[in-house]
Amino acid sequence: IVGAVGGFVAVVGANGIHLPERAIGNKWSPERLRVPIADLLCGVSVHSAEAAKKAEAWGADFLTFGPVYATPSKQAMGFGPQGVEKLAKVVKKVKIPVFAIGGITPAGARICLDNGAWGVAVVRDLLVAPDLGERLAEYKEILGHL
Repeated sequence: IVGAVGGFVAVVGANGIHLPERAIGNKWSPERLRVPIADLLCGVSVHSAEAAKKAEAWGADFLTFGPVYATPSKQAMGFGPQGVEKLAKVVKKVKIPVFAIGGITPAGARICLDNGAWGVAVVRDLLVAPDLGERLAEYKEILGHL
């Protein structure tokens, strides 16, 4: 599988992969996945401070934590909002960047950054924006860049 991951990343021109929390601790660690591509970035989704520490020790380069806010896609899977307080706890437990994800809006992005998030991942808010350019400009103002 290591060769397959490396080949896939090379074919699509990606510079990294993102793994689910359930992958933490399995034999396909980020270190092992980097064998075919030395500079491969490995992100891991986490839902607690404990999982964040485990993912960092396992070799993750960055984390996504969420859902911070309510979002229909996660609610359909049984995941309720975790909140910014939990986000802040996760950020304090690790030294690697943590991205907030789930129900992010421009106002929510600012709050996540104020609570230590390195950045945010946004999908739905951009898809439903009446003016995508205007919404992207809001995020650029909050984040400093896109």
